[in-house]
Amino acid sequence: MGSLYGSVEFEMINIIPYAKYRHGLLEFDLNYNVIPYLVEINKNFTEYQLHYLLSLRSSHSIKLYKLLYQYKNIGKRKFAVSILKEQFGLSKKYSQYKDFKKKVIIPSILQINELTDLMVDYTEIKVGRKVDELEFIFRINNKKPLVNNAPIFDNAIEIKPSQEIKKTKLPEIDKLLSAIESELSDKTKKLIAKAYKDNGVEYIEASIKYATKHSKSNLDKYLHDTLTNRWADVEVQKILNKKIEEQKQLQITKQKQQKADARLKAKEQKKIMVEVEWNNLPNKQQEKYTKYAAHLINKYNQKLNIFPTIVEDLPICCYAVSQNKSYNLSIEGFCETILNELLHVV
Repeated sequence: MGSLYGSVEFEMINIIPYAKYRHGLLEFDLNYNVIPYLVEINKNFTEYQLHYLLSLRSSHSIKLYKLLYQYKNIGKRKFAVSILKEQFGLSKKYSQYKDFKKKVIIPSILQINELTDLMVDYTEIKVGRKVDELEFIFRINNKKPLVNNAPIFDNAIEIKPSQEIKKTKLPEIDKLLSAIESELSDKTKKLIAKAYKDNGVEYIEASIKYATKHSKSNLDKYLHDTLTNRWADVEVQKILNKKIEEQKQLQITKQKQQKADARLKAKEQKKIMVEVEWNNLPNKQQEKYTKYAAHLINKYNQKLNIFPTIVEDLPICCYAVSQNKSYNLSIEGFCETILNELLHVV
């Protein structure tokens, strides 16, 4: 056997060189050699997308999100069912498509729509009666707020940065003082530290603005007097009022977005439930609605051909209307009278 010395190279990285757990808190340092690998992640996903990605609760939904997000500028992507199962590592599972759909596809889409910035729908493409391909249609909802979907144990974890990181991230007070620190005496700095502890960052911010605006020569003395005599109280209230108003507006915007997302989610869930019912119908029932849909397309071709998914959606629309439900509002709304004929036929 020949020697391998000199011909084999490898590299080991200990990601977490130090960790400490005590009283429900986990403290650890991160090895800086791993940063280039994290940077590679950021080439494909922004901080927001990583947040959404990490909020997903199953490996299947994570995989689907990544597969679709790569095509975010196109808005659609098609997979053969067999290829998609390989992507999920399920080549030898779910021999029946309906099981794959029920256990993997539908739960993954529901999670992605609920927890991420992607809004996903899909179409089944059949060869004969067999579903051969899935085409996913999706868009990015840039206005969707980040939701706290951290795992349940995250409340017991506090991540403390190492000393090197602390040096690069100044506290709020240091940021405020960075431009004028050289002009301040130790006495004033101690007073600032006490005022910061007693009254908060808004008080320091207002005092610095007030002193900078009104001092003619000695900023150090003027800031010291401002803090001692509370000359900036009016400015403090202005800052607080502004922040309160900003928080109110942010909350109003967030509530509006949550309501809109809830309506969209409810609509998508109803659509998926109709699909589930449709797929559980006996073949004879499906054929009946498919024949009726073909009749409608034949009769009202000029009106209906403006919808790109009419061939796939209309049979399910016919079924949904017969059950006083809805599957595709755009089609059903456009030809409500036509579809209501179904109630007198089936």
